[in-house]
Amino acid sequence: MTFPSTSESINESFNLALRQHLRFYDKTKINWIELPKEHCEFIAMGTGIGAAVRIRQYADYITLEATDNLEEKAKVIGLMCASVYNCLMLSATHEFGFGLSAVDLFENNLKFNYVINTEPSVADPAATIYGWMSYRFKFAAGIAK
Repeated sequence: MTFPSTSESINESFNLALRQHLRFYDKTKINWIELPKEHCEFIAMGTGIGAAVRIRQYADYITLEATDNLEEKAKVIGLMCASVYNCLMLSATHEFGFGLSAVDLFENNLKFNYVINTEPSVADPAATIYGWMSYRFKFAAGIAK
């Protein structure tokens, strides 16, 4: 059984689940820093010694079956992404308290992908994997000095 899906409906399902489950995305209480568009390993969280914070990358994926409802699977991966981000923000909040600065999840950062591929490939010569969905984002937190 296949479920008719459009890329827009799948993306909307992911974004809806993500936003429903985010607990630490208050624009008024945290100094949100936009991730630079160019590749970098560190980001400035103020001035002086120790102001540069390492940017870390977080990602996960789920495999898809031919019978999967893609919108429901997108909601699952959205929930997974929100859970990881919530854990990172909770940890940063406990570590840094007031004055927390963190990389904005949505500005130049979050990637959501899905692939439906029933053809044999180098990675899957028997074509046993129908497809996959994944997210990736970068995170850094510190004190704005």
